[in-house]
Amino acid sequence: MAKVAWITGAGSGIGRTLALEFARAGYDVAVHYCGSVQGALQVKQEISALNRRCIAVQADLSHVEQLREAFRRTCNELGTPDVFVSNAGLTLKATIEDMTEQDFDLLCSVDFKACFFGLQEAVRCMKARGGSILLISSNNAFLQHPMCACYGAVKAAMLKLCRSAAMEMGKYGIRVNAIAPGWTDTGASRLGRKEDSFYHIPLRRWCTPQEIAQAALFLCGPWAGSITGSCLVMDGGASLQTEPLEKYGYAAEQE
Repeated sequence: MAKVAWITGAGSGIGRTLALEFARAGYDVAVHYCGSVQGALQVKQEISALNRRCIAVQADLSHVEQLREAFRRTCNELGTPDVFVSNAGLTLKATIEDMTEQDFDLLCSVDFKACFFGLQEAVRCMKARGGSILLISSNNAFLQHPMCACYGAVKAAMLKLCRSAAMEMGKYGIRVNAIAPGWTDTGASRLGRKEDSFYHIPLRRWCTPQEIAQAALFLCGPWAGSITGSCLVMDGGASLQTEPLEKYGYAAEQE
């Protein structure tokens, strides 16, 4: 019987690639989306073409009852998840002075509240037989980028949740880990030119969604059976930097 992966925010970006790669690895997949209807339906079609079962599940995860209903539907139609990936999130940037209460609440609700209660629901489903939970955070948890005080704090909270959950859930055979990507080449226009960020990145390249998906498969798979409470940072070394790259012996910034 195929394993089941439940992936939030899978209608676009990193989540889309996660869903497809888990399907290629033999999982049946629940593809969650909120607003990306066409994207989610396209992912579902591609997964079905791989002869894997797939459902597209719409929910506003900032509303806990919608989240719980999405889990109920997944369990009823695909079975108990073996893997839960909390990937859905927003990127809202503002200085501390300019952050509005509305944006603060939205960011915390989608990026942390939904992660917390998604993890809670996943544990309730998995505790009888174990499983793997993966939180997609960000290297902003370790950095102080302009206009990212709230966003970075939320991503850091996810990593604290990861470690605490790993301690609490080990008795059920549930492992909890995180991935913290940096700049990721999802094709989103808001990200701008890759080269403009290379002065921050020792490896002078962006992460790819495929790399994140392969790392996720490893962390959720049998070869990572002793790994829990860990965070894999995938940012080309960006979070290592505290001085301009030239001070480490790198050549001056190149076009």
